[in-house]
Amino acid sequence: MRFLAPIFVGLLCMSGAGAQSYPDRPIKFVVGYAPGGSADFLTRLVAVEMAKEIGVHIVVENKPGAGGNIANAAVANSPPDGYTDGAVSPGLKATVGLLAISAAQVLSTPAGSWFGISAPRGTPADRIEALNAAANAALLEPGTILRLSELGASPMTGTPAEFSAFIHGETEKYARVIAASKIALMPTPTRSR
Repeated sequence: MRFLAPIFVGLLCMSGAGAQSYPDRPIKFVVGYAPGGSADFLTRLVAVEMAKEIGVHIVVENKPGAGGNIANAAVANSPPDGYTDGAVSPGLKATVGLLAISAAQVLSTPAGSWFGISAPRGTPADRIEALNAAANAALLEPGTILRLSELGASPMTGTPAEFSAFIHGETEKYARVIAASKIALMPTPTRSR
């Protein structure tokens, strides 16, 4: 089973030839919910601004079903090249320990919800950094901040390590809730390589 690596936003410097050549084609963000929902809207909002920062189009593809886990599996089983990334949120089974996910950005709301962007584990560090820097810049755009504020959300920036720690804390929190509630979970669908 492949896992997803963190790409939380932070102002990181790109260096080396790999950083200069990436990206050279459109990037795809996979959303595990139908178009028009909050995950889709937030992904598209951030993707538009990230595309301006990173210099290529970011296409949002919706793969609804199985509580978002079809999309998670699609991202986890994609080549780790930074061109197929996914939107994650706390409602996904992945956040309760069935599929290790970290994200590129958190949007917090008073209810404690969050949203992030993930990449397949093994994605090169320079590509994670490029996505990271673009997401950070996008979220600090005044127009993005205003739109998020209108929705009752606020951007949070940090490093991949900080977001991994956040996801770990969320995973533990939801695992305790699931255990206390005696909720049975089904495994996340994946394909073998």
